[in-house]
Amino acid sequence: MRTIYKIYKNFFLQVSTIGCIINLPILSALSIIFTLSRLKFIKKDKSKNNSKIIVFYRSGGFQDLKEAFKKQSSKHDFYILDRIHLKNIYKFFFLKKYNNNLNLYLQNKSIIILDKNYFEYTYKVVCWLKFFLNKISFLSFSLFYWDDIVFRENGKKIGINNYLLYKECFRSPIEQRIYFENRFYKYLSSFKSIGVYNLDTKKYLLNNSSLKSNVIKNIGCCRSTPLYKKYKNKSTNEKIKNVLLFYIEDFKGIPKVAKNRDINSKLKARINKNMNWRIISTDVSIMMIRLAKKFPKINFIIKCKLGQKIPRNLENQFKKIKNINLIKHGLGNDLIEKSQIILGLNSAATIEALLAKKLLMVPFFGIKGKIVKDYLYKYPKENIFLNYSKFEKTLNNNLNKGFIIKKNFNTNQKKTINKYLGDYINAKKNLRNFFL
Repeated sequence: MRTIYKIYKNFFLQVSTIGCIINLPILSALSIIFTLSRLKFIKKDKSKNNSKIIVFYRSGGFQDLKEAFKKQSSKHDFYILDRIHLKNIYKFFFLKKYNNNLNLYLQNKSIIILDKNYFEYTYKVVCWLKFFLNKISFLSFSLFYWDDIVFRENGKKIGINNYLLYKECFRSPIEQRIYFENRFYKYLSSFKSIGVYNLDTKKYLLNNSSLKSNVIKNIGCCRSTPLYKKYKNKSTNEKIKNVLLFYIEDFKGIPKVAKNRDINSKLKARINKNMNWRIISTDVSIMMIRLAKKFPKINFIIKCKLGQKIPRNLENQFKKIKNINLIKHGLGNDLIEKSQIILGLNSAATIEALLAKKLLMVPFFGIKGKIVKDYLYKYPKENIFLNYSKFEKTLNNNLNKGFIIKKNFNTNQKKTINKYLGDYINAKKNLRNFFL
Protein backbone atom coordinates (compact mmCIF):
# COMPACT_ATOMS: atom_id res chain seq x y z
CA MET A 1 0.00 0.00 0.00
CA ARG A 2 2.85 2.40 0.78
CA THR A 3 4.32 1.87 -2.67
CA ILE A 4 0.96 2.57 -4.31
CA TYR A 5 0.48 5.72 -2.23
CA LYS A 6 3.99 6.90 -3.09
CA ILE A 7 3.27 6.47 -6.81
CA TYR A 8 -0.05 8.28 -6.33
CA LYS A 9 1.61 11.19 -4.54
CA ASN A 10 4.47 11.47 -7.04
CA PHE A 11 1.98 11.47 -9.93
CA PHE A 12 0.21 14.54 -8.56
CA LEU A 13 3.53 16.24 -7.83
CA GLN A 14 4.33 15.88 -11.52
CA VAL A 15 0.89 17.24 -12.42
CA SER A 16 1.59 20.27 -10.20
CA THR A 17 4.96 20.80 -11.89
CA ILE A 18 3.28 20.68 -15.32
CA GLY A 19 0.90 23.34 -14.05
CA CYS A 20 3.88 25.54 -13.18
CA ILE A 21 5.48 24.96 -16.59
CA ILE A 22 2.40 25.81 -18.65
CA ASN A 23 1.12 28.42 -16.16
CA LEU A 24 -2.05 26.53 -15.27
CA PRO A 25 -2.52 26.96 -11.49
CA ILE A 26 -5.66 24.81 -11.45
CA LEU A 27 -3.42 21.76 -11.90
CA SER A 28 -1.40 22.58 -8.79
CA ALA A 29 -4.60 23.23 -6.85
CA LEU A 30 -6.12 19.90 -7.90
CA SER A 31 -2.89 18.12 -7.04
CA ILE A 32 -3.09 19.53 -3.52
CA ILE A 33 -6.78 18.63 -3.18
CA PHE A 34 -6.35 15.03 -4.33
CA THR A 35 -3.52 14.43 -1.89
CA LEU A 36 -5.13 15.96 1.20
CA SER A 37 -5.64 13.41 3.99
CA ARG A 38 -8.13 13.79 6.82
CA LEU A 39 -6.95 13.91 10.44
CA LYS A 40 -8.87 10.89 11.68
CA PHE A 41 -8.25 11.49 15.37
CA ILE A 42 -10.40 14.66 15.26
CA LYS A 43 -14.06 13.78 14.89
CA LYS A 44 -16.43 16.18 13.21
CA ASP A 45 -19.55 17.10 15.21
CA LYS A 46 -23.07 16.77 13.80
CA SER A 47 -23.44 20.44 12.87
CA LYS A 48 -23.97 21.38 9.25
CA ASN A 49 -20.90 23.57 9.27
CA ASN A 50 -18.70 22.45 6.35
CA SER A 51 -15.57 24.44 7.20
CA LYS A 52 -12.21 22.80 6.63
CA ILE A 53 -8.88 23.57 8.27
CA ILE A 54 -5.91 22.67 6.08
CA VAL A 55 -2.90 21.88 8.23
CA PHE A 56 0.55 22.57 6.81
CA TYR A 57 2.35 19.43 7.88
CA ARG A 58 5.21 19.52 10.34
CA SER A 59 6.70 16.47 12.04
CA GLY A 60 5.72 16.40 15.71
CA GLY A 61 3.19 19.19 15.32
CA PHE A 62 0.03 17.19 15.99
CA GLN A 63 0.39 16.08 19.60
CA ASP A 64 -1.35 19.18 20.98
CA LEU A 65 -4.31 18.65 18.62
CA LYS A 66 -4.54 14.98 19.61
CA GLU A 67 -4.74 15.86 23.29
CA ALA A 68 -7.19 18.73 22.81
CA PHE A 69 -9.69 16.71 20.78
CA LYS A 70 -9.38 13.38 22.59
CA LYS A 71 -12.99 12.30 23.23
CA GLN A 72 -14.09 15.71 21.89
CA SER A 73 -15.51 16.72 18.52
CA SER A 74 -14.88 19.77 16.37
CA LYS A 75 -17.10 21.85 14.15
CA HIS A 76 -14.26 21.80 11.58
CA ASP A 77 -12.83 19.03 9.44
CA PHE A 78 -9.02 18.94 9.65
CA TYR A 79 -6.95 17.94 6.61
CA ILE A 80 -3.19 17.47 6.28
CA LEU A 81 -1.43 19.21 3.41
CA ASP A 82 1.92 17.61 2.64
CA ARG A 83 4.27 20.60 2.44
CA ILE A 84 6.15 18.95 -0.42
CA HIS A 85 3.56 20.56 -2.73
CA LEU A 86 4.42 24.03 -1.43
CA LYS A 87 8.14 23.28 -1.68
CA ASN A 88 7.71 21.98 -5.23
CA ILE A 89 6.06 25.19 -6.48
CA TYR A 90 8.54 27.36 -4.59
CA LYS A 91 11.54 25.48 -5.95
CA PHE A 92 10.26 25.61 -9.54
CA PHE A 93 10.00 29.41 -9.57
CA PHE A 94 13.30 29.84 -7.74
CA LEU A 95 15.21 27.74 -10.27
CA LYS A 96 13.37 29.39 -13.16
CA LYS A 97 14.37 32.84 -11.94
CA TYR A 98 18.00 31.90 -11.23
CA ASN A 99 18.78 29.71 -14.25
CA ASN A 100 18.50 26.37 -12.44
CA ASN A 101 21.19 27.35 -9.93
CA LEU A 102 20.57 24.58 -7.40
CA ASN A 103 23.48 25.62 -5.17
CA LEU A 104 21.99 29.10 -4.80
CA TYR A 105 18.63 27.54 -3.92
CA LEU A 106 20.22 25.43 -1.18
CA GLN A 107 22.22 28.39 0.20
CA ASN A 108 19.61 31.15 0.15
CA LYS A 109 16.01 30.09 -0.34
CA SER A 110 14.63 33.37 0.96
CA ILE A 111 15.55 35.62 -1.99
CA ILE A 112 12.63 34.43 -4.17
CA ILE A 113 9.99 35.48 -1.64
CA LEU A 114 8.88 38.62 -3.49
CA ASP A 115 9.19 37.24 -7.04
CA LYS A 116 6.18 38.53 -8.99
CA ASN A 117 5.57 35.39 -11.06
CA TYR A 118 5.72 33.13 -8.00
CA PHE A 119 3.39 35.40 -6.05
CA GLU A 120 0.82 35.60 -8.85
CA TYR A 121 0.87 31.85 -9.56
CA THR A 122 0.44 31.03 -5.86
CA TYR A 123 -2.41 33.53 -5.60
CA LYS A 124 -4.29 31.70 -8.35
CA VAL A 125 -3.61 28.31 -6.72
CA VAL A 126 -5.11 29.55 -3.46
CA CYS A 127 -8.12 30.99 -5.33
CA TRP A 128 -8.76 27.61 -6.94
CA LEU A 129 -8.46 25.89 -3.55
CA LYS A 130 -11.13 28.18 -2.15
CA PHE A 131 -13.31 27.66 -5.23
CA PHE A 132 -13.29 23.86 -4.92
CA LEU A 133 -13.22 23.52 -1.11
CA ASN A 134 -15.35 26.57 -0.27
CA LYS A 135 -14.93 27.47 3.42
CA ILE A 136 -11.28 26.82 4.32
CA SER A 137 -8.64 28.04 6.76
CA PHE A 138 -4.90 27.39 6.98
CA LEU A 139 -3.12 26.15 10.11
CA SER A 140 0.67 26.35 10.51
CA PHE A 141 2.93 25.07 13.29
CA SER A 142 5.88 27.27 12.38
CA LEU A 143 6.55 30.77 11.16
CA PHE A 144 9.87 29.86 9.59
CA TYR A 145 9.13 28.11 6.29
CA TRP A 146 9.57 30.38 3.29
CA ASP A 147 7.36 28.25 1.05
CA ASP A 148 4.40 28.70 3.44
CA ILE A 149 4.53 32.47 3.65
CA VAL A 150 3.13 33.44 0.25
CA PHE A 151 0.33 30.87 0.55
CA ARG A 152 -0.74 32.48 3.81
CA GLU A 153 -0.36 36.03 2.47
CA ASN A 154 -2.49 35.23 -0.58
CA GLY A 155 -5.00 33.35 1.56
CA LYS A 156 -5.56 36.44 3.67
CA LYS A 157 -6.16 38.50 0.51
CA ILE A 158 -9.16 36.38 -0.46
CA GLY A 159 -10.64 35.99 3.02
CA ILE A 160 -9.00 32.74 4.18
CA ASN A 161 -8.25 32.70 7.92
CA ASN A 162 -4.70 31.79 8.92
CA TYR A 163 -3.96 30.21 12.30
CA LEU A 164 -0.56 29.65 13.88
CA LEU A 165 0.12 27.21 16.73
CA TYR A 166 3.58 28.53 17.48
CA LYS A 167 5.92 25.76 18.64
CA GLU A 168 9.12 27.75 19.22
CA CYS A 169 8.14 28.65 22.79
CA PHE A 170 11.03 27.07 24.68
CA ARG A 171 14.14 29.24 24.59
CA SER A 172 17.16 30.09 26.69
CA PRO A 173 17.36 33.67 28.06
CA ILE A 174 19.89 34.72 25.40
CA GLU A 175 17.68 33.30 22.64
CA GLN A 176 14.76 35.31 23.96
CA ARG A 177 16.84 38.49 23.76
CA ILE A 178 18.54 37.63 20.46
CA TYR A 179 16.07 36.02 18.15
CA PHE A 180 17.66 35.00 14.88
CA GLU A 181 14.81 35.23 12.40
CA ASN A 182 13.49 38.78 12.85
CA ARG A 183 12.82 39.13 9.12
CA PHE A 184 9.90 36.72 9.51
CA TYR A 185 8.03 38.91 11.97
CA LYS A 186 6.60 41.22 9.33
CA TYR A 187 4.50 38.27 8.15
CA LEU A 188 2.81 37.77 11.52
CA SER A 189 0.03 40.13 10.43
CA SER A 190 -1.32 37.47 8.04
CA PHE A 191 -2.64 35.42 10.99
CA LYS A 192 -6.11 35.77 12.45
CA SER A 193 -4.97 34.09 15.67
CA ILE A 194 -1.64 32.92 17.07
CA GLY A 195 -1.53 30.34 19.85
CA VAL A 196 1.50 30.16 22.17
CA TYR A 197 2.43 28.02 25.17
CA ASN A 198 3.42 30.73 27.61
CA LEU A 199 3.26 34.40 28.50
CA ASP A 200 6.97 35.01 27.77
CA THR A 201 6.46 34.06 24.12
CA LYS A 202 3.36 36.25 23.83
CA LYS A 203 5.28 39.22 25.21
CA TYR A 204 8.17 38.56 22.86
CA LEU A 205 5.99 38.42 19.76
CA LEU A 206 4.16 41.58 20.80
CA ASN A 207 7.46 43.41 21.31
CA ASN A 208 8.67 42.38 17.84
CA SER A 209 5.52 43.11 15.86
CA SER A 210 2.63 45.52 15.55
CA LEU A 211 0.07 42.87 16.55
CA LYS A 212 -2.69 43.59 19.03
CA SER A 213 -2.65 41.60 22.25
CA ASN A 214 -5.94 39.82 21.54
CA VAL A 215 -4.50 38.18 18.40
CA ILE A 216 -2.02 36.14 20.46
CA LYS A 217 -3.67 33.55 22.69
CA ASN A 218 -1.79 32.15 25.69
CA ILE A 219 -3.09 28.59 25.33
CA GLY A 220 -0.63 26.56 27.40
CA CYS A 221 1.20 23.37 26.43
CA CYS A 222 -1.65 21.01 25.68
CA ARG A 223 0.46 17.90 25.10
CA SER A 224 1.79 18.18 28.68
CA THR A 225 -1.62 18.17 30.37
CA PRO A 226 -1.89 14.35 30.78
CA LEU A 227 1.36 14.30 32.74
CA TYR A 228 -0.16 16.72 35.23
CA LYS A 229 -3.55 15.06 35.39
CA LYS A 230 -2.13 11.63 36.06
CA TYR A 231 0.05 12.71 38.98
CA LYS A 232 -2.04 15.60 40.26
CA ASN A 233 -2.66 14.35 43.80
CA LYS A 234 0.22 11.90 44.28
CA SER A 235 3.05 12.27 46.75
CA THR A 236 4.62 8.88 47.22
CA ASN A 237 7.64 6.61 46.66
CA GLU A 238 8.21 5.18 43.21
CA LYS A 239 10.53 2.27 42.47
CA ILE A 240 13.27 3.07 39.96
CA LYS A 241 12.77 0.95 36.86
CA ASN A 242 13.90 3.34 34.12
CA VAL A 243 16.45 6.12 33.82
CA LEU A 244 15.77 8.36 30.82
CA LEU A 245 18.33 10.57 29.09
CA PHE A 246 17.09 13.07 26.53
CA TYR A 247 20.25 13.10 24.44
CA ILE A 248 21.73 16.57 24.67
CA GLU A 249 21.75 18.60 21.44
CA ASP A 250 25.08 20.30 20.74
CA PHE A 251 23.69 23.83 20.33
CA LYS A 252 20.37 23.74 22.16
CA GLY A 253 19.77 27.20 23.67
CA ILE A 254 22.66 28.76 21.74
CA PRO A 255 21.72 31.32 19.03
CA LYS A 256 23.01 30.38 15.58
CA VAL A 257 25.27 33.32 14.81
CA ALA A 258 25.77 32.37 11.17
CA LYS A 259 22.06 32.92 10.49
CA ASN A 260 21.71 36.05 12.60
CA ARG A 261 21.34 38.55 9.76
CA ASP A 262 19.20 40.85 11.85
CA ILE A 263 21.34 41.02 15.00
CA ASN A 264 23.32 44.19 15.55
CA SER A 265 27.06 43.96 16.13
CA LYS A 266 26.88 44.67 19.88
CA LEU A 267 24.52 41.77 20.48
CA LYS A 268 26.47 39.45 18.19
CA ALA A 269 29.60 40.13 20.19
CA ARG A 270 27.91 38.68 23.28
CA ILE A 271 27.37 35.28 21.67
CA ASN A 272 30.13 32.73 22.17
CA LYS A 273 30.54 31.32 18.65
CA ASN A 274 32.55 28.33 19.87
CA MET A 275 30.16 27.23 22.59
CA ASN A 276 28.47 23.83 22.48
CA TRP A 277 27.45 21.05 24.86
CA ARG A 278 29.40 18.16 23.26
CA ILE A 279 31.67 17.56 26.25
CA ILE A 280 28.72 17.52 28.66
CA SER A 281 26.79 15.21 26.33
CA THR A 282 29.72 12.80 26.03
CA ASP A 283 30.36 12.81 29.79
CA VAL A 284 26.73 11.99 30.58
CA SER A 285 26.58 9.29 27.87
CA ILE A 286 29.70 7.56 29.25
CA MET A 287 28.21 7.78 32.74
CA MET A 288 25.03 6.08 31.46
CA ILE A 289 27.13 3.25 30.00
CA ARG A 290 29.03 2.79 33.25
CA LEU A 291 25.89 2.81 35.42
CA ALA A 292 24.00 0.49 33.07
CA LYS A 293 26.71 -2.11 33.64
CA LYS A 294 26.59 -1.56 37.40
CA PHE A 295 22.77 -1.76 37.61
CA PRO A 296 21.75 -4.46 35.06
CA LYS A 297 18.18 -4.71 36.41
CA ILE A 298 17.45 -1.05 35.65
CA ASN A 299 16.62 0.08 32.12
CA PHE A 300 18.57 3.04 30.74
CA ILE A 301 16.73 4.78 27.91
CA ILE A 302 18.43 7.24 25.57
CA LYS A 303 15.95 9.29 23.54
CA CYS A 304 17.14 11.21 20.48
CA LYS A 305 15.31 13.46 18.09
CA LEU A 306 14.76 12.23 14.56
CA GLY A 307 17.95 12.87 12.58
CA GLN A 308 20.01 13.79 15.65
CA LYS A 309 23.61 12.61 15.27
CA ILE A 310 25.38 10.55 17.91
CA PRO A 311 29.14 9.81 17.78
CA ARG A 312 29.51 6.36 16.27
CA ASN A 313 31.70 5.04 19.09
CA LEU A 314 29.06 5.98 21.67
CA GLU A 315 26.22 4.52 19.64
CA ASN A 316 28.11 1.23 19.25
CA GLN A 317 28.65 1.06 23.01
CA PHE A 318 24.96 1.75 23.65
CA LYS A 319 23.96 -1.13 21.38
CA LYS A 320 26.29 -3.60 23.12
CA ILE A 321 24.62 -3.24 26.52
CA LYS A 322 21.34 -5.12 26.95
CA ASN A 323 19.71 -2.73 29.40
CA ILE A 324 20.38 0.38 27.28
CA ASN A 325 17.58 1.21 24.86
CA LEU A 326 18.43 3.79 22.17
CA ILE A 327 15.28 5.39 20.68
CA LYS A 328 15.59 7.62 17.61
CA HIS A 329 11.95 8.40 16.83
CA GLY A 330 8.63 9.29 18.40
CA LEU A 331 7.61 11.60 21.21
CA GLY A 332 8.88 11.57 24.77
CA ASN A 333 5.71 11.78 26.90
CA ASP A 334 5.21 8.02 27.25
CA LEU A 335 8.86 7.62 28.19
CA ILE A 336 8.55 10.34 30.83
CA GLU A 337 5.55 8.58 32.37
CA LYS A 338 7.32 5.24 32.75
CA SER A 339 10.68 6.66 33.91
CA GLN A 340 11.66 7.77 37.39
CA ILE A 341 14.93 9.67 36.85
CA ILE A 342 15.26 11.99 33.86
CA LEU A 343 18.43 13.64 32.58
CA GLY A 344 18.54 16.41 30.01
CA LEU A 345 19.45 19.95 29.13
CA ASN A 346 17.45 22.77 27.50
CA SER A 347 14.60 20.64 26.21
CA ALA A 348 10.84 20.93 26.62
CA ALA A 349 10.78 17.35 27.87
CA THR A 350 12.86 18.29 30.92
CA ILE A 351 10.21 20.84 31.96
CA GLU A 352 7.55 18.17 31.43
CA ALA A 353 9.57 15.87 33.72
CA LEU A 354 9.10 18.41 36.52
CA LEU A 355 5.37 18.49 35.78
CA ALA A 356 5.26 14.69 36.10
CA LYS A 357 7.04 14.92 39.48
CA LYS A 358 10.03 12.93 38.29
CA LEU A 359 13.57 13.40 39.57
CA LEU A 360 15.07 15.82 37.03
CA MET A 361 18.85 16.18 36.87
CA VAL A 362 20.28 18.88 34.57
CA PRO A 363 24.02 18.44 33.84
CA PHE A 364 25.86 21.72 33.29
CA PHE A 365 29.40 20.83 34.29
CA GLY A 366 32.24 23.30 34.37
CA ILE A 367 30.19 26.26 33.15
CA LYS A 368 30.72 29.77 34.49
CA GLY A 369 27.92 31.55 36.33
CA LYS A 370 27.26 34.17 33.65
CA ILE A 371 26.90 31.50 30.97
CA VAL A 372 24.50 29.57 33.19
CA LYS A 373 22.39 32.71 33.47
CA ASP A 374 22.40 33.37 29.70
CA TYR A 375 22.33 29.95 28.05
CA LEU A 376 20.44 27.64 30.40
CA TYR A 377 16.67 27.38 30.76
CA LYS A 378 15.38 28.81 34.04
CA TYR A 379 15.45 25.54 35.96
CA PRO A 380 15.12 25.40 39.76
CA LYS A 381 18.59 25.58 41.32
CA GLU A 382 18.12 22.24 43.06
CA ASN A 383 17.81 20.50 39.69
CA ILE A 384 21.01 21.97 38.16
CA PHE A 385 24.36 20.24 38.65
CA LEU A 386 27.44 22.35 37.91
CA ASN A 387 29.80 19.68 39.25
CA TYR A 388 30.38 16.33 37.52
CA SER A 389 31.22 14.43 40.72
CA LYS A 390 28.12 15.66 42.54
CA PHE A 391 25.95 14.73 39.55
CA GLU A 392 27.31 11.18 39.41
CA LYS A 393 27.18 10.73 43.19
CA THR A 394 23.55 11.90 43.36
CA LEU A 395 22.53 9.64 40.49
CA ASN A 396 24.43 6.67 41.90
CA ASN A 397 22.95 7.15 45.40
CA ASN A 398 19.41 7.23 44.06
CA LEU A 399 19.98 4.06 42.04
CA ASN A 400 21.38 2.32 45.10
CA LYS A 401 18.40 3.49 47.16
CA GLY A 402 16.10 2.02 44.49
CA PHE A 403 13.28 4.56 44.63
CA ILE A 404 12.48 8.26 44.28
CA ILE A 405 10.15 10.32 46.45
CA LYS A 406 7.48 12.02 44.34
CA LYS A 407 6.54 15.22 46.13
CA ASN A 408 4.33 18.17 45.35
CA PHE A 409 6.03 20.98 43.45
CA ASN A 410 8.02 23.41 45.50
CA THR A 411 7.81 27.15 44.76
CA ASN A 412 10.80 27.17 42.35
CA GLN A 413 9.59 24.15 40.41
CA LYS A 414 6.09 25.57 40.05
CA LYS A 415 7.55 28.85 38.82
CA THR A 416 9.59 27.05 36.13
CA ILE A 417 6.65 24.91 35.02
CA ASN A 418 4.34 27.93 34.71
CA LYS A 419 7.00 29.94 32.88
CA TYR A 420 7.38 27.39 30.08
CA LEU A 421 4.18 25.31 30.00
CA GLY A 422 1.78 28.17 30.69
CA ASP A 423 -1.83 27.28 31.47
CA TYR A 424 -1.31 23.52 31.16
CA ILE A 425 -4.38 22.78 33.31
CA ASN A 426 -6.85 24.43 30.91
CA ALA A 427 -4.79 24.01 27.73
CA LYS A 428 -7.11 21.43 26.12
CA LYS A 429 -10.16 23.66 26.43
CA ASN A 430 -8.11 26.71 25.40
CA LEU A 431 -6.94 25.01 22.20
CA ARG A 432 -10.42 23.86 21.23
CA ASN A 433 -11.70 27.41 21.77
CA PHE A 434 -8.81 28.74 19.64
CA PHE A 435 -10.62 27.59 16.48
CA LEU A 436 -14.08 28.94 17.39
